[in-house]
Amino acid sequence: MYALKHPTAIVARGIENIIIVEKNSTHFPVRLACAALSRLISITVFPVILLLETLFYRIPRMLCAIDDQKKFNSRADTVGKYLLAFVLFPFGIRAGDGVSIFFLRRFPSPSVLPFGREEKHGLRMDRVLHPQKTYELENIVKEAIRDKKQVSVVGAGMSQGTQTVPKDPHQVVVTMENFRQIEVFEERNLVKVGAGATWEKIQMELNKRKKSVIVKQASDIFSVGGSIGINCHGWAHEAGPLSNTVVSLDIIDANGEFRTLTPEDELFGCIFGTLGYFGIVVNATLKIVDNVRLEESTTEIDSAEFAAHYARDIQNHNYPLFGGRLSLDGGKKDPLGKVCMVQYECKGNTPLVTPKFIFEPRRGTVVERIGLNLLAHLYDVSAKILTRWFWSKERKAMLRGNKFLTRNAALHPPINSFTMLHHSDLHAQWLQEYFVTKDHLAEFLSYLGSILKKNKVRLVNATIRPVLRDTVSILPYAEQDRFAVVISFAQWKTRKAVRKTKAWVQEVNRHLIARHDKYYQAYFPFASRDEFRLCYGEDCVDNLQRLKEKHDPHHVFGNRYTAKYFDRESQ
Repeated sequence: MYALKHPTAIVARGIENIIIVEKNSTHFPVRLACAALSRLISITVFPVILLLETLFYRIPRMLCAIDDQKKFNSRADTVGKYLLAFVLFPFGIRAGDGVSIFFLRRFPSPSVLPFGREEKHGLRMDRVLHPQKTYELENIVKEAIRDKKQVSVVGAGMSQGTQTVPKDPHQVVVTMENFRQIEVFEERNLVKVGAGATWEKIQMELNKRKKSVIVKQASDIFSVGGSIGINCHGWAHEAGPLSNTVVSLDIIDANGEFRTLTPEDELFGCIFGTLGYFGIVVNATLKIVDNVRLEESTTEIDSAEFAAHYARDIQNHNYPLFGGRLSLDGGKKDPLGKVCMVQYECKGNTPLVTPKFIFEPRRGTVVERIGLNLLAHLYDVSAKILTRWFWSKERKAMLRGNKFLTRNAALHPPINSFTMLHHSDLHAQWLQEYFVTKDHLAEFLSYLGSILKKNKVRLVNATIRPVLRDTVSILPYAEQDRFAVVISFAQWKTRKAVRKTKAWVQEVNRHLIARHDKYYQAYFPFASRDEFRLCYGEDCVDNLQRLKEKHDPHHVFGNRYTAKYFDRESQ
């Protein structure tokens, strides 16, 4: 049935699989044959199947929804996409998956597939559970205890490594997608949200009441439960990590019991930044603030001056939101040598409803998706030109002059175009994040720029954000005030490309560890176990293991990531 409904997706998957064989092969005849075959299919079979699906399925389906304007418009957009692809299919001569990549889909299956995953990180499960009620979660955990199985938890499914992947297919996987309730307490400036609620849904609900979140991940697609699992931070530079804004947590503990935790409870700090190792977060009660008017302004400076400029002109200066956008123009001497300081000054205390505040299109915009596709397929020189062109447009827009907007608008950047790569086994956008002290920041940016240049990393975005000391989590990335350096880059998932990326990521990690700085746990598990202990502190990791034995001695909760880094070696 799936193949009948989505024949174009089947052909697109076949084209990508052929290209993967081509890229992974070390034999020239195989590479040549696969390159020719993928291109041949993309300009013959693919457009024929595309047109047939459009005429006999997509258009009739659109016409059947003529009485439902919203559904009709959505299906009309899909038909438009198919017709545009039919016009552009000759691009397949240049790259076999140049057009077909937009039609990739995942076959429905009980699997855990991290976003941007390496091929080896996905895992097909016996089953994935989708509970809807708290008592179902309690029963799932109690059954796992009885059957001596381990429970791993999935939020929005956006982890890039093994943080949600169980140790084997026979363990228990719980997805929290049905726990999305949102309850606002305006008079107390609090909101209680289900762990599966995304930041975008929370913002939409708060905006109706002239309210806004304090700390959230820079993007809206992540779930609150996932953000708690990594203890995210954001543009609220004087608020610190998310844990600083959480009033209470409702969890299912290692006995399968529902509990409410507050900062006075020892287990409270165990939940943040430990990736589901101590329990299942059901609900979180967060502090919120008024959605007020802000003025956005941008100043460009040398990145070596970032820490001094921040301390002198931004910190404690009525800028509730702030972040630095590192240059993407790939300077010859210092690729990350410039930074745009984007600051949002408070311009009044009157709570506002942000007008025309709507959900981002599910797949982003066509221009964004095409840009990402080009960045993945162009040769190095062409990719640099494209990146510089996009950056010059963004830079001019930032420096053009001040603009007024609300807090919610500032915290609602576009991101959904990246999700098109969730279906690909060949292309991805990966991230890395590093936490460095102010004394090391300038040197680290220069070092990181040289590493990225040497390895021809295709940057999509790079930022710097201050992070205040974390006093809540038992495994903090900011045990003192630090600066977070975040990079997003285009990544091929061939064996050779992954090996190359793994090598430079490990090199950067060793550089950080030698200077007592930190890498973020949210991404791929490329570090060794010993490197993790050195990075996060042996005393800190020993304390985590001690608390695990106290609160979850039978290791009811865990995943591949925690097994590698958190568990004692004897386990």
